[in-house]
Amino acid sequence: PPPAPPRKSAPVGFQPLKMSTAQWTQGAMWVVALAQAVQALTAFLYWNAFNEWRRGDRELDEALPLENAYFAIINVNRLVWLGGLVFLVVWLANVHTTTTSLLPPSGERRYTRLWSIWVWFIPFVNLISTPQVIAENQRIAFTPRSETRLAESWRSTPVKPELVWWWLLVAAGFLVFGVGDRMMADDFSSTREYLTGLTAVMVGSTLTTIGVGIGASYVTDMNERLVR
Repeated sequence: PPPAPPRKSAPVGFQPLKMSTAQWTQGAMWVVALAQAVQALTAFLYWNAFNEWRRGDRELDEALPLENAYFAIINVNRLVWLGGLVFLVVWLANVHTTTTSLLPPSGERRYTRLWSIWVWFIPFVNLISTPQVIAENQRIAFTPRSETRLAESWRSTPVKPELVWWWLLVAAGFLVFGVGDRMMADDFSSTREYLTGLTAVMVGSTLTTIGVGIGASYVTDMNERLVR
């Protein structure tokens, strides 16, 4: 019989990403995306009720339950975001360890494992540097591997567009949501300004829903490359 084709083995020294870390992070991101979708829907229902009251088509008391639900969901989502952030920080630190084990002997990284943790918590810097850290890990993860380690040309591996869309949509969503939330919190805002702020909150929540959903898909693709 003809000889069996050579079987590809894991690279020497390869430390795969733990399946539990991968699955919990994916799940946490989808929970955040779902929570944002609920927030966007509730904001829309509240916006519609508020607009009907403004036109005189609904009593103010009828809109109050939606108002209470909206602010309750906003508060819950702050905790959901915090939980999602914790999972992402742990995930990226573990991904850094896994991708480092794939580097060729001459491979040098720009970002350390410690930086991949602290970068999330530095205001403004995290907007620029965090996706750069993720992109470096993605280049290593998606570079073709030999039976020893990955190719020396890993730095030229293109960044997946999903990372760009994930970060841009979430950043834009946070910005639009923040502007709207500030307008609604202003004690001197008019009814029209309040409605405009609520509209911005609805749009911002929708943008973050889409962005986090893309991010969850991106993280899933990364995990599939690193758990084996």
